[in-house]
Amino acid sequence: MIQIELCDRKDCTGCMACMQACRQEAIRTELSDEGFAYPVIDQDKCIGCKACVKACPIISLHPPYRYNSDSPCYSAYHKQLDIRGNSSSGGMFYTLAKQVLAQDGVVYGAAWTEGLHLKHIEAADEKSLAKLLRSKYVQSDTSDVFTQAKRRLDEGRKVLFCGTPCQVAAMKSFLHGKEYVNLIMVDVICQGVPSPAVFRKYIDEVEAKYKTKVVDAIFRSKKYGWRCGLLLIVICSDGRTIEIKYGHNTYYRAFLRNFFMRESCYSCQFKESGKGCFSDITLADFWRIGNEVPYNCESYESGVSAVLTNTSKGEQFFDSIKDKIEWEKRTFKEFSTNGGLRIARRPKSLKTAFDDVKTIDFETIQNKYFPYTSRNCLSDWMNMHFPQQTIYKIKKWIKK
Repeated sequence: MIQIELCDRKDCTGCMACMQACRQEAIRTELSDEGFAYPVIDQDKCIGCKACVKACPIISLHPPYRYNSDSPCYSAYHKQLDIRGNSSSGGMFYTLAKQVLAQDGVVYGAAWTEGLHLKHIEAADEKSLAKLLRSKYVQSDTSDVFTQAKRRLDEGRKVLFCGTPCQVAAMKSFLHGKEYVNLIMVDVICQGVPSPAVFRKYIDEVEAKYKTKVVDAIFRSKKYGWRCGLLLIVICSDGRTIEIKYGHNTYYRAFLRNFFMRESCYSCQFKESGKGCFSDITLADFWRIGNEVPYNCESYESGVSAVLTNTSKGEQFFDSIKDKIEWEKRTFKEFSTNGGLRIARRPKSLKTAFDDVKTIDFETIQNKYFPYTSRNCLSDWMNMHFPQQTIYKIKKWIKK
């Protein structure tokens, strides 16, 4: 019997491309102590075909497209303020997705499902597309999405697949590098993916505190302007909308300090000098735009996207939406200050924090591992009450 081995556990991104590629159903998922899913092979069912190995983005990765100083880079935002308001930054994912839906296509992205489980789903209309909007700081379940997307591609439908860089690489690997003219792949710059189990614990604490059931979580509300996660809004089953901000937003503060992420995030092979980018288009927040090169946008606080076109297909598709957006060519150097381009640093106390979070509440976790200081409080207060560009000017003045 041939013993098939998948990639090292420390490198596994949890994409489950291997499981979807196996026609013998010889691979199942197993949850780690930290709450992350990993593939496990049933050697009794395995016939040694190596379809799983060929689909793995770590073992059998095809040559990538790399973004670098020569990559076309744009600032962009939708002309309609309401669309930007319902998006994390400039509304570019929505605009690209709508273009695909208008061509009788389908879109795949991460959405909250029952019990605030984050899963990649198919959107074929505007109502389902709305579920895919906004950033969600937890690892999404992609255990069956590649199979679904390939079926649509083979039917001749236009498909837009959006995910983190490793998820897009997994889609590419699952397709064995085959180029589909009807496929647009979009990756979203990612700092790392936190544990679904840890997120569930945080939501459990919120539900216990407010004595209600949480049915939706909005990490990037623009109620107070374009802010990076400082405000978490939870929607409750009893109709209440609860704002969680500053030091009370302990889950997001853990994320900012790189806690509770998947092990592969601390050695990500899709950043810096790693295996590169596999998308046609890269999207991100264009933080700090205008710091070095002037940028005029009166509605800056509604959000501005960074768009990198990594392939000619991506460039052509971006061209097709330019009548709906305001855009400007910028430099990759200006964009490269985005922290998501760099690999997350593994906290020295990560293991003990994972052990503690099973039995200790999030406020205690925060006090122990990343205390909320008066300086943090002042910084958060400024970010919630002053425009970002004003804050940058203040900081530059202080440095002088």
